[in-house]
Amino acid sequence: MAVWRRLSLTVFFLFAAGSAVAAEPGSSPSSAPPEVIKGEARALAGDVLLIGERIIRLFALRAPRRSVAFGPASRAALHDLIAGKPVTCKAVKEGREGRTVARCRVGGQDLSAAMIRGGWAFPQRRLTAEYDVTEMNARRGERGFWSLIERNRPAHWMWNFFAVMVGALVAGLIGLFAVRHMRAMERRDASLGLASALGGEIRFIGELLDGDADLDNLGGANAATEVLARIEGARTVFDGSAGRLGILPHPIPAHLVRFYGRVQAQVPRMKGLASSKGFFKQKKATGTWRSETLRGEYQEARQVLLAEATALRDDLDKLLGP
Repeated sequence: MAVWRRLSLTVFFLFAAGSAVAAEPGSSPSSAPPEVIKGEARALAGDVLLIGERIIRLFALRAPRRSVAFGPASRAALHDLIAGKPVTCKAVKEGREGRTVARCRVGGQDLSAAMIRGGWAFPQRRLTAEYDVTEMNARRGERGFWSLIERNRPAHWMWNFFAVMVGALVAGLIGLFAVRHMRAMERRDASLGLASALGGEIRFIGELLDGDADLDNLGGANAATEVLARIEGARTVFDGSAGRLGILPHPIPAHLVRFYGRVQAQVPRMKGLASSKGFFKQKKATGTWRSETLRGEYQEARQVLLAEATALRDDLDKLLGP
């Protein structure tokens, strides 16, 4: 019995070790281990590192560009995480423009997870779903971007004081021009920041509609209800900034109101369809679905919402620029 117990434990640990190797992205029992890049790093953007001469893009992470609102804040957050600490990266694949996509850790923590947890970057769900809960907690806790959206309001008293000072130093007309110009820049920055946050929220809804909410990916009514509830609840940014949509260029505010209104109307209807009797069951005689009409209505509603989400996200990306 003792020999049999030792043999069983040996087989178990060998199987566990093999599973761990198989689970590592880009690896297989017959392939070489992933390349490891180590050293002190510098943050080039909220999702890009420089280690030596190697440019590393953090796996499954997307941060605002440095040229748009919140881009510098995202880069500063990554800098604080790695400042003066050794960084270890395991290459996943070679990306575009000579950048290596890698999972990076510092002090035992996953940098992608840390940036999402702090609310300074968004996960790429088409690559992995492991950061979904982390992002949801960041949004609920109003960390990073989610808190700055509400706090990034014009400081009118500062600009009024500046206008008085300019008026005292130069002619009245020059002072008035300066105030108007700065308010326009402030409005533009606020508009870009709001567009970036709304784009992330709509991207989240679109990815759920395109993937998890597709009938081919649903295992039953409970799974459908859970996914649709996530879509229905993904409106934190929109609800928190509904009174400021006017800072966005026409006709984006009208399209936003229409899209979120349609989500609010169609998602409960999709829940009802998915909960209908026979929706997920097959006929034993023919092997076809018992109610193709209900399933067709569900897919049609999903595709309409997905098309609107895609178009709206493209409009916001054009506003943010390259």
